[in-house]
Amino acid sequence: MAERHPCCYIMVLPPQNYIKLNVDGHVPSVGWAGLGVVARDHRGELVAAAVKRIHLTQAEIAEAQAVRYALQLARRLEYSHIWIESDAQEVVHAIKTKSNGVTPFHLVIEDVKSDSFNFNDCIFSHVRRVYNTVSLQHICEAYSN
Repeated sequence: MAERHPCCYIMVLPPQNYIKLNVDGHVPSVGWAGLGVVARDHRGELVAAAVKRIHLTQAEIAEAQAVRYALQLARRLEYSHIWIESDAQEVVHAIKTKSNGVTPFHLVIEDVKSDSFNFNDCIFSHVRRVYNTVSLQHICEAYSN
């Protein structure tokens, strides 16, 4: 199957009454990470965006933290039906499956699972990195440098 170029990708919009939150975590240097969230409505219009800088060194944990940050933002903005999309396949898989552990990664995943029950509906999905909308990595890089 031919590889699709990012410029040709059409973003899948959320259903009406849902907010889609694309998330990304980025670790540009030792000790710091940037988290980014971009929220869009069913028309594809930007309704919120947020970035946060945290002290962290592991990319996998930063990606999981970005999902948790999106849940916090969605709750603060009182969204009830959300769809969170991440380019971190291992994070999405861990959220969707029963995973046990006491590592920092697993503890963040458990927080995400628990926090997701604060919504009427909360969907998690994976998107390929080249298709993660509005270049979240650039947002994170700008904030974390």
